Amino acid sequence: MSGTKAGNGTHKPLAKDPGSEQHAKGPGSEQHPLQRKRKLSEQNGAAKNRIIADAATNNGSSSSLNSNEKPALDNGAIDFVTAELYVKHHLELYFPKEDLDRDGDALMDVVEKCTLLYPGDFREIFPLVMPLKDVGYNPILDLVRTVEFIATDNPKLFGQPSDALDDGLYRRIERAAKKRDYSLICLLVDEFNQIVQQKITEKYFVSEEYRERELSYDQTIILLDQVYARSVTDPDALRQYRGFSKEVYGETRHPVINDIIQSTPITRDQVFLDLGSGIGNVVLQVAAQTRCKAYGVELLDTPSMFARHQLLEFRARMRMYGRSAGAVYLRKGDFLEDPKVHKILEKADVLFVNNYAFESDVNWRLMQMFLSMKEGATIISFSAFRSLDYKITEHNMNDIASILTVKKAVYGPGGVSWTASPGEYYIHRIDRRPLKRFLEIGTKASRSSRGSRGRSD
Repeated sequence: MSGTKAGNGTHKPLAKDPGSEQHAKGPGSEQHPLQRKRKLSEQNGAAKNRIIADAATNNGSSSSLNSNEKPALDNGAIDFVTAELYVKHHLELYFPKEDLDRDGDALMDVVEKCTLLYPGDFREIFPLVMPLKDVGYNPILDLVRTVEFIATDNPKLFGQPSDALDDGLYRRIERAAKKRDYSLICLLVDEFNQIVQQKITEKYFVSEEYRERELSYDQTIILLDQVYARSVTDPDALRQYRGFSKEVYGETRHPVINDIIQSTPITRDQVFLDLGSGIGNVVLQVAAQTRCKAYGVELLDTPSMFARHQLLEFRARMRMYGRSAGAVYLRKGDFLEDPKVHKILEKADVLFVNNYAFESDVNWRLMQMFLSMKEGATIISFSAFRSLDYKITEHNMNDIASILTVKKAVYGPGGVSWTASPGEYYIHRIDRRPLKRFLEIGTKASRSSRGSRGRSD
């Protein structure tokens, strides 16, 4: 990660973040990578789509966006990037060069499409086209995975996605997609939509039973992949940074974060903070999987921009699925200098920092910040802040390492973006008890020594 690290026509008012001065505002000068977003509004049961300018971007020195909105099936409007819009803006990925001379709308008119109904009563149009090089965004696969997300919560309605032998609606749609039988895909999606519409009418998707479920890891990955594909349109721009500084950028992959969530563990009632949050992947995953309050701080302009786009898309898609996530707050700034970050740190239960390539001075300054953390707080890092065999002595008892415990964990190949090899990370906890015991023993020994000298005198 880099050092100090997308209703009703516009986004709803955002809750006040106690750790930020500025919030998402109406249309700013900064444009979404796709330049425009799809506004979907429901009226009389029919989707009316039109393109509008991106909203809710912020060019201030710090920014905060809150994703903690209750899903509402109010037939309102939300801003999100549709599969159709993505393909239209990347025609070169789907059509041979000789076809690109034609008008984009004319090209899209000849593409077979199907419309999927989400539990939040929103529709998305999926063009049934494959990328020419079989890499990059695949709208057909995205359609199948969206159905998988919804079917995971409703196996009695759509079949069990985890059962390869299941012959439910999800598996039939998946098989049709593999055969590229586009007419059959559309027929099956229509059947799927009818079931979803019936459940919407019954208000099933606004029930506490449905809305309060935590997302599974597989559902979270489907959601985050959708958000990333539509928001981070120029990944190469993220490789421009100054090495071995707090401006280093690197991504921690989803399986590693899932392991951290399970082993820490991170729970719904906790506060999570990512120092150097980059494009926001870790913050969004933690908020989606655990529903805890999650903060991210990023120094660099480009990752911060993509993080804001991801959060807007994330909020929209959570609402489309009719689900809830933990509150998400993103700040742009230097985590070493921003006083608001220090305030957040005081209440953080779990701190995540990718310090693998930080300068020693940055790591030292980070450790000074740990003094304000509460007892029992967890710190996850890729470079240890104290040795595994550290022992408190008279010479080091004033070191900050004396209030830390640490254990090593490992991740598998491909767990991080900066190496394909397996690696390790470290789980620290703020624990002042060993130091307190050491000082108590030292005090007793000193008293005993003074008493012995007194008797001998």
